[in-house]
Amino acid sequence: MDAILWVLVGFIAGVLITGYTLCLHRPVTPAAAADNNNNNNDSNDNEDQPHEPIVTRTTIVRPVTGTGNLCVKVVKIVYDVCTDKSSTEGGCTICLEEYRDGERRATLDACSHRYHAACIERWLQGNDNCPLCRHHLV
Repeated sequence: MDAILWVLVGFIAGVLITGYTLCLHRPVTPAAAADNNNNNNDSNDNEDQPHEPIVTRTTIVRPVTGTGNLCVKVVKIVYDVCTDKSSTEGGCTICLEEYRDGERRATLDACSHRYHAACIERWLQGNDNCPLCRHHLV
């Protein structure tokens, strides 16, 4: 009877963690937020203004080797969108590509290193440190 109870508790915990993770991984960009706020406004008056960065927490869920348990980690990341003015600062050290206007970028709050958002999100699925300075993030 105890084994069935543990299986049931494990299943429910897995469903809750998966649901929580899916809710946190919905990307929100400043451009999308602006489009929602200005649905009927065709004016481009604020096109020259920089986008406000979005601060989020990314949750990493992965199995702990040999234990059968899941490890949930939270990393604070600041997202922004590259503009022509900010695109001269170099590039992503993961993919080695330059930042282009309109690309979504992510800055790790712990060490302030910046990457393409997709590159660092992919990196954090298998690692819990900064790819550049190896700072432990969680």
